[in-house]
Amino acid sequence: MKEDSTQLKTQPPTKVAGRKSYIKKAAALLFGFCVGIACTGEAQAKDYYLSPTGSGGPGTSWASAFTSFQYASAVQYQPGDRLLIDGGAKSITYPVMTVTMFASGVPGNPVTITNSTEAGRNGQVIISGKQTNGQPNAPVALYWYGNNLNLVGSHRDAIKISDYSTAGLYVAGNSDLFQNIEIANVAVNTSGQGRTGTGLLFGGTNNRYQSLDIHGCAQIAQQKPTEPSEVAENSTFGGCWFFDTVQRGGKGVVTSGQNASSQVLFSNCAFGPGLATALNCQSVVGTVHSHGCLFLNATAANIVMSAASTSKPNLVIERATSFMTPTNQNNLAHSCLNTNGSGTTSVSTSVFWGGTVRVPAAVPVKVAKNDQYLVKGNTHVLAPGLVDPLFQDETIISAFTGANPLGTIATTNYSLAANSPATGNGAVVVSVLQLNKNAAKFFNP
Repeated sequence: MKEDSTQLKTQPPTKVAGRKSYIKKAAALLFGFCVGIACTGEAQAKDYYLSPTGSGGPGTSWASAFTSFQYASAVQYQPGDRLLIDGGAKSITYPVMTVTMFASGVPGNPVTITNSTEAGRNGQVIISGKQTNGQPNAPVALYWYGNNLNLVGSHRDAIKISDYSTAGLYVAGNSDLFQNIEIANVAVNTSGQGRTGTGLLFGGTNNRYQSLDIHGCAQIAQQKPTEPSEVAENSTFGGCWFFDTVQRGGKGVVTSGQNASSQVLFSNCAFGPGLATALNCQSVVGTVHSHGCLFLNATAANIVMSAASTSKPNLVIERATSFMTPTNQNNLAHSCLNTNGSGTTSVSTSVFWGGTVRVPAAVPVKVAKNDQYLVKGNTHVLAPGLVDPLFQDETIISAFTGANPLGTIATTNYSLAANSPATGNGAVVVSVLQLNKNAAKFFNP
């Protein structure tokens, strides 16, 4: 990895003229070298260390630990190597302008960057772009180009990326794992243009995102478009939570797949509260699939199909629970489902409580075994009638309005009662507390 103090603007390194082909060649050479080493058995995996209390090198122990990501970037990581990061007793903040990761492992033997689990060093690792001299925050924390290169925390939110202006994590590698990471406060106010900045820009193929908490960003996550001739982008999100702590109107997750075989899967995730739109399919082609997810009270819409009229993506919603108050915090109507008729939308075994179904009468939606209650608009789309699904905490949920604190809406249990007519339908995730037991801390003053 290489730390770059240059204030990048809008284009990532791969867009610099001539550099994209160089990156691909370098990655191919590095991968071939790593495979050769692995096959001959001449190299053994090593642990390297990063800590502000180290001597600065060679990084093979805590005593000789690298003191910054910049120094750690000099290592020629091999398959199986690890970089262990000191989190102190509670937390340690590492100022990072921009780090570009090219190191690669091999299938079954990745290079891993992780936090220390040793007592006294197992606090939260914070990668921060915050500037204290009145200058704008750094643009991007991590450009991720390596293959089989993992960024993994030992527990939920063990690693935090915060206070960047353009993107927290930019992923362009393949077969990588990102787990137990918090991405927060990626946004900048641009005069005349409102807030910009994206927590996660995800590309590459066969990448996994597990147990992420992304919040406080102008846009939570954006699929990075790839050229149709490139490898299909397949991304899997499991147990992630996308939200905001105040009603900033930030965008949620936006997909923009360009390849017909592209697939983006959201499994047992939670979207909201505090977002303008929760899940927005803008893909040209490919499939966006949500299974077992909870959608909480987006300001504009929980689930959106807004692809261009000539696009042909597939949006598949299974076992969702969508909750919306009668109106949003501005006392305006908001949508549980909003589709413009592009591509194909399928909704099955889902529960929709509140919100407006914005589907033009002539637009077909494939539906099966859904339940809806207190919805408005084109109510004939999702189910033949309105039936109360009977939440376990029905009294609490039915009293919610758009003025309720986001923390209250977030931590409520949306499970179905034992006598629910919707038994077997709805989300696997019925409360964000299933994903993060400390969820309430994000909403405390």
